[in-house]
Order: sequence, then C-alpha cells, then structure tokens
Amino acid sequence: MDYRLILDTATTYTGDILELCDFVGSLSPDNEPIIQALADSATAFTEKYIGQPLGKRQLRVVCTRGETELMDTYYRQFLSGGSFTYLNSQQWLELPCSAESIQNIYLTSWGSQDLSPLVSGTDYDYDLWSRRPRIRLSYNLFISDLFNSYSNLIIDFTGGLYESDGSIPSPVNNAIKFLTKRMFEERGEIPSNLIDNGYVTLLSNYRIPAIVGGRV
Repeated sequence: MDYRLILDTATTYTGDILELCDFVGSLSPDNEPIIQALADSATAFTEKYIGQPLGKRQLRVVCTRGETELMDTYYRQFLSGGSFTYLNSQQWLELPCSAESIQNIYLTSWGSQDLSPLVSGTDYDYDLWSRRPRIRLSYNLFISDLFNSYSNLIIDFTGGLYESDGSIPSPVNNAIKFLTKRMFEERGEIPSNLIDNGYVTLLSNYRIPAIVGGRV
C-alpha cells in the first residue's frame, strides 16, 4: 500500500523576525526580507526532515493499493487461500504524523469522484494516544468487492507538532534559527550540506518517517 500526506498550506516561520535578524547577525534592515525568506525555507526544510507538519492544521492522507495489489495474480492468491467469504481487516494503519482528531475517513474507487464515508466505532477504530497515531478498519467486505470497487482510503484529520499560535518547541526553533543563519552566511556560495551534528541532535526527539510518501 502506498500513502501520501497532503498539506493544505505551506508552513512559514512563526518566530520574531527582528530577533532572528539579531541572531543571524545582520545589522541592515534591507536584509530582513532575505532572512524572512530563508527562515521560511529553513522551516519547510525542517518540517520535511522531521517528517511531520509543524503547526497544527487540516491534513489528508491518501492510501492507495500498490501496483502488485492491482494485479489479477494477487487477487487470485487471495481467493486460493480458502477465505472466499468475508474479509475482516484487523490490521492497524499508522498515520504518518501526530494527530489531534479525525474528521472523516472515505473509501473511493479509481475514476470516481464519489466518496463512501466510514462510520467511527462501526467501520473503524482509532488510537490517537500512541507515539504513532493509528486506525483499524473493522468493517467486513466481500473480497471481490474489496478488489474491484475500492482503490483508495482517504483520511482527513487535524495534526501537527505544535499549536498554530506559534508555541514551537525550543529545540525545533533553535534548529530553524541555526539553519537560517547558516543559509544566510553561505548565500551565493557553492551549496554545502545543511545538516550537521548539531541540527540532527536538536531534532532527534521529533523525527519520524518522511511525509512525502511511503509504503506500508
């Protein structure tokens, strides 16, 4: 199964830009827009590195059956297993980042705009209190219906590392500030590796698998 996390907005730097200019060591007010842009880039880079959105917001995960799962051979192997009745799915599916609440879960099929909503407590259960929030589908589907009608699972939820008011954890904020300073000092030069041991150490307690997509 392939998954992809979709963010509705880009994360920007929420700290005090004047304080950041002092930290970077810039005395010219003309550099403020440059530092702001670099801070936004450093924030987006850090968000990608730790593997989850920083500020809490509305998110969507799209889970799609992989290429091997769409093959007729894969389907026939299921049938040959002797379970040609109903498929009771009890496997936990982890969300790719922290989650505060789940709004909707849908099943969709290829080439269709129709969404089939699932009902919490009847069609699925969820656990948002573990280190990796997760859901478990509890509905029963005839195997042929599962393979022929539904291709995608869409999960709408609210998630992210800190509140949208800017209460960012200090290690994450320091990592962004150090990265912004380094990018400002090295602007116009041959790009170097932006990730050093200090950056990795500051973010070590917050990093989870990358949000760009993966296979479970």
